[in-house]
Amino acid sequence: MAIEHEVTTIQTWYSSLLRPEIRTTRQDLVPVIDWADARHHVWTMLSERSKSKVWTANSNEYTGNARDMSPDAILHRAERLKMHSEERDTIWGFRARFSVEHYQEKGFTGGFFQQWDGSYNRGCMMLDYTPRTRDNVVERFKAWCETGPHRFDTVAISIDGVVVFGEKVLPIKTADFMIGEDEDPELL
Repeated sequence: MAIEHEVTTIQTWYSSLLRPEIRTTRQDLVPVIDWADARHHVWTMLSERSKSKVWTANSNEYTGNARDMSPDAILHRAERLKMHSEERDTIWGFRARFSVEHYQEKGFTGGFFQQWDGSYNRGCMMLDYTPRTRDNVVERFKAWCETGPHRFDTVAISIDGVVVFGEKVLPIKTADFMIGEDEDPELL
């Protein structure tokens, strides 16, 4: 005859003090929850109604499974934001810290920054900024584009297609070839 056994399983849940619906059984995420709770606006930054273009729920910063509003997805985004904000001397660390530090300022928004080297669009990324800090963010983006092994000189920078630094002059296209600056289209 078989012996009957009764097994009781105890599961420990860890949740945000500010957003109790954000909870997990993963103890390794407790520092992430505490970090976000200490910066209460982080939970809003990571939501669908975020003013941040970088850290909003639907940002291309995340893989598909991290873009919904489930507690696991929100915690994944919070973990990524915390990890990047702790990086020093990288554009990724600057981008994360900037968003956390300035999110509550008037006019906070973000956009698609793109470098133009005179011939082609080169470096690009989503960055947040405020009207007061836009020029500083543009300079940080420009410095990132112009350093490293794949650097290109910057002629112009646009945010969401609007030139905010320099001047974007497109080469003249004629038929299937391009005319350079020193060539006269009348002679061709």
